[in-house]
This record gives sequence, structure tokens and C-alpha cells, in this order.
Amino acid sequence: KQLQDGLSKSSDVFTIVSLRSTSSILVDRQPSDWILFNKIIHLLRTSEPMSDGNYAPALDLAEQLLSCNSSGSCALMLLFLSDGKPSDRIPRSSKADGSLPVSNLEKLQDMACSRVDRLASRFGRRLKIATIGFAAPEQDFDTLKVMAERPAEFGSSGTFQAVSLDPQSLGFALGSLTSSLTTTRTELTHLGTDSQRAVRDVRRESRNIADEHALSDDWLHYQRRHDKVSRVKWSISEHRWVSAGLLHPHARAV
Repeated sequence: KQLQDGLSKSSDVFTIVSLRSTSSILVDRQPSDWILFNKIIHLLRTSEPMSDGNYAPALDLAEQLLSCNSSGSCALMLLFLSDGKPSDRIPRSSKADGSLPVSNLEKLQDMACSRVDRLASRFGRRLKIATIGFAAPEQDFDTLKVMAERPAEFGSSGTFQAVSLDPQSLGFALGSLTSSLTTTRTELTHLGTDSQRAVRDVRRESRNIADEHALSDDWLHYQRRHDKVSRVKWSISEHRWVSAGLLHPHARAV
């Protein structure tokens, strides 16, 4: 659709990484043109599902490729397409020489999300992470959902979509992501000009890092606003400071 409408530019490049036991680069920074289109058609006709779908090596390789782009004004997107939950095997903690399939969904999610966090922390708002579950409705897409939620903690954005097993449904999902990437480009453009704004190359901390690692319900402090002093405490459930009242019921100031 983008090619037919003449909306694709030579500066729009694609890289495709396989999702198997080990990952490899199938298409490396190919401009968005009809040559790329034909390559993708060839991959669709010749590739067959095989072995496991391990998330970790694919995400690690994606991080290496994204890190090659040092331009702070370039909009980035990581599209992660899978037909189910991770197949990764994590070493057994009690035996250094053994491994076992991990059935604990939380451990698998932590493994994937730690890699997503690194990417979002590095690239901030110029990166969009999209996950798509392309399988029957009964498949487990919980890890893909959590992966899409994490980027917001670092100023990036993420989306998850579950699509049915037909080309039209997948095409619609990909089309919506194209619009989203255009929005990111617009946000990185100076108002009224065609010049691009650069996003600083700094590591960002999670917005909830203080909630998770420093604050608890035991934290209390006094804050002053408009000449009034109030006593507040941290609410773990609401992730914000809430009124705790002054110690004496008749107190009005400190």
C-alpha cells in the first residue's frame, strides 16, 4: 500500500530477523522499495516453521541492529511477530550443567521484558515497540502483552495486537503501525519546518523505579503548597502521595 501510494522513501529501511532456536538476519537494512517487497514474498513462499521460537536471541540481535543507528532524529520501530509464548530454555539455578523448559510464565516475561527495557531506556520516545500475536485465539499471548506495556515506563510507546490467521487481518494490523510510525516522525519534526529534532542518547530510568525499589507505605513527609502544610504518605497501590492528615486532629500548621 505504501509503495503503491508513493509514500515510502529510500531512507525508510527494513531489517528482518528470524525467530527460531537461534536468530539470523534475513533482510539487512533494505530500503522500502519493490526489491524489498519481492524479497519478502520469496521468504513467505520458501520459509517453513521449524524448531523453537526463542525470544531472547531475537531481541538481542534486534538490539544490536537498532544500536547501529546513532541518529537521534530517526524514528525507530521494533515489530515482534510471534505465534505464541517463548520457547526459551533458562539454565537450572541449582545445577550449572543442566537446563529445563521453564513453565513459570513470570520468569519468561522477566527475561523478555528486561531486553525490552534496555531498548526503551536507550532510545526513549523515538522508539515504538509493537508486538503481534499471529495464531489461533486460544494461544497464550501474555508475554507479548507485557512486552508492549513496558516501553511506556521509559517514555517510549508500545502496542499489542492479536490477529487471526488470515492475510487481511495481519495487513490491517501492519497498516495501523505504519500510521503510528508516521506520528512518531511528526513528533520528531520541528513545528513549521522539515528539520528533525534529535532525541538525546542517554539512558532513561523507569518512571516507577522509585516506587519499586525505594518507597513503601511507611514513607511519610510534609509538603507545603500555597502556604498550607499537609502530611502525606506513599501509596503503593496508587503509586502516588496521598493525604495522611496531621498528627493532631486540630492541627492546622507545622
